Amino acid sequence: MNWEKVLEHYSKPEVRKEIIEYCKNRWIAVHCEKRDSKGTPIMIRYDKLRRPLKINSENDFQRLFENYAEFRPRAFYATAHVYNKIDLVEDVMDRSNIAFSSPTWDIDSKNGDWRKVIEKAAEIIGILEKNGVVKSVFFKWSGRGAHIQVNANAFSDEIRRRIDPLNIAYSITEYVINRLKPED
Repeated sequence: MNWEKVLEHYSKPEVRKEIIEYCKNRWIAVHCEKRDSKGTPIMIRYDKLRRPLKINSENDFQRLFENYAEFRPRAFYATAHVYNKIDLVEDVMDRSNIAFSSPTWDIDSKNGDWRKVIEKAAEIIGILEKNGVVKSVFFKWSGRGAHIQVNANAFSDEIRRRIDPLNIAYSITEYVINRLKPED
C-alpha cells in the first residue's frame, strides 16, 4: 500500500470528521500495514499503559497517528458498543458500562464476489425495512465485504431502560439472521 496515499486520505478534514464522529465513546483498534513475526498485520487496541484506545477528538486522532506512525496505520475499527467511559481495560470488559450497542451484520465474500455481498446486504436491509427500521440503517464497505448496522440511537430510552443494550443488539441481529435465505 502506498503510505503517501494513506497519509493523504487521512489528512482530509471530511475523512477525519467522519472517523471522529463515529468513534466517539467507542473502543477502537488501529489496523496497521506493518506485520508481526508471523506475517499478520498488527492491530493495536491499547496504548503503552494498557488503556483502551479511543478517538473522541481531533487531538486524539492526531496523537494516535503520531504515536503509531512507525506501524503505518491504514484503517481504524470501532466497536459496535458505545461506552459510558473508556479509561481502563475494565471499562471495556464491564457489560454494565455499555450505554448503546448497534445491531451489526458482517458480510464477507469468500471468493471476492462483491455482487453476492450486495445481494445479502439488500436482503438484510429488506428484512429491516419490512419491520419498520428504515432511516437508522447504514451500509459500510469493509476489507472483504460489507457491514450493515443499525444506529444505536434508533432505540428509545424506554426500551434501553427495560432491556440491556447488548440484548437489544443481539436479539435484532438474530431475528434477521433467522429470516435470511440459506446460502447456496
